[in-house]
Amino acid sequence: MTDQVQNVSELLAPEKGNRLSPTWFAENIMNPALNAGPLGVYNTAADLVNLPTVHLKTEEAKPYSPEWFAQGLSSGVGATVPFVIMGAATGSVMKAADSSLAGTALGTALNPYLTSSKIATIAGASIYGALQKPDADHTRLGNAVGMAAGLAVFTMGNDLVKDAPMLQKAMAYPLIGFVGGGTMTEVSQLASNLKLARNDQALQGAVQGLTMNTVMGLGSDYLSRRLAQDQQASADKIAEAQRETAKAVLERNLDPKDVKVQEFTPQSRSAFARIADLEKEYSDYVKDNKPQYPHPDQFDALTADEVTKLGFARDDASNPEILAAFKGDKKPRPLPDAKVVARDISPLLSSTYEE
Repeated sequence: MTDQVQNVSELLAPEKGNRLSPTWFAENIMNPALNAGPLGVYNTAADLVNLPTVHLKTEEAKPYSPEWFAQGLSSGVGATVPFVIMGAATGSVMKAADSSLAGTALGTALNPYLTSSKIATIAGASIYGALQKPDADHTRLGNAVGMAAGLAVFTMGNDLVKDAPMLQKAMAYPLIGFVGGGTMTEVSQLASNLKLARNDQALQGAVQGLTMNTVMGLGSDYLSRRLAQDQQASADKIAEAQRETAKAVLERNLDPKDVKVQEFTPQSRSAFARIADLEKEYSDYVKDNKPQYPHPDQFDALTADEVTKLGFARDDASNPEILAAFKGDKKPRPLPDAKVVARDISPLLSSTYEE
């Protein structure tokens, strides 16, 4: 049986040294990433509740060897998972706290901090460090302080290049991550036992930070662009609906051939939105109150007091220019509530809207 095991080991040895083999890829790329990523999250939680932990096999790599660098880079990619999860969870808790404190002096003072995604990211990293089971050379406090320091470097560094072109960001993120990862390692060691990390440990941490910040930075940029695109598409859809509403309002109250609704500009978007909002407000008013307005032909016989009782303000009730907008023999139309339409829509309906 021993001979068989030795023979199997000999058969696998050449594959293990081959950097193109599945075994090498698993032990130096995939497994380190999984150990630092999803399994890192699971193992942290499992350790807290005394459940079995899971660690995938990795190759015993000599410091500064290709395998050593490969494991550092891949574990940096995997480590983005717990940091993103903890940052999002911490941010949610902070926003909930902000909502519960809304309207109080304390809430007003803490609002800028409780709604900051940067603070949530740093706090989440610190909490994750405190929850992780430390090795023999570190403490939970040291890990918490070190991870907070590293993420602070990531955050502040990335903020410096937030407006830079994408190519410059892609070059800056690895450098920022390298510094942040090294900072994380050194501060964690100092806070744990007042010692400096070994050179190979500091470099390994810097290498991990390089890929970690690159993935997190580029991922954040991608999500921000997608969110901006989705928001713009939604805004364009709303603006088009408001434009159609404004056009319908104008055509309903003017001769359609005189209505010329221009294309979108910042000014026209604002006008379309205002008309659409007033139209909805008026529609809601009619729906809720079901007012019985006289026919326009009977309107001339109403006194100012009678017009006021219909909902018009006193000044509007005696203003012939405003009341004129609701007279005419073109077609019957109801008298709107003064607070909604008489003061705002009638000037727009009295002439064709053009830039």
